[in-house]
Amino acid sequence: MASKSFDYRIHGKGYYPTIPITLFHLENEALTDGIIDSGSNYCIFHPWVAEKVGIPWLRGEKKTISTVSEKVDVYLSKVKMAIFGNKFECVVGFAKMGTSFNLLGREGFFENHEITFKEKEKRVIITELEV
Repeated sequence: MASKSFDYRIHGKGYYPTIPITLFHLENEALTDGIIDSGSNYCIFHPWVAEKVGIPWLRGEKKTISTVSEKVDVYLSKVKMAIFGNKFECVVGFAKMGTSFNLLGREGFFENHEITFKEKEKRVIITELEV
């Protein structure tokens, strides 16, 4: 099982557990960052990520979700992603959000990884689970 440690990064006025992640579709890939969010059911990315890899995101299953500050329409699609180079499939919602960052939520992402938050050290450790 591969394991890697990531330092938290500053977003706005705070530090957040942010990691680089690659999304794949057909022959295309997009490297971006995502904040690990245990309060989010889904991984939610901005539409520009879908467009960069050629995912027709508006064709996904439409679902309205509630965030802390708003209700958002998300379009769910199965996507391949990777942190360590090993690809795994995950349901990802694409949405125009009021935040500037992508979210890595429980469904699909947490199911494939063991996640250890080291709040005092401002660090997160991700371990791939064997499937």
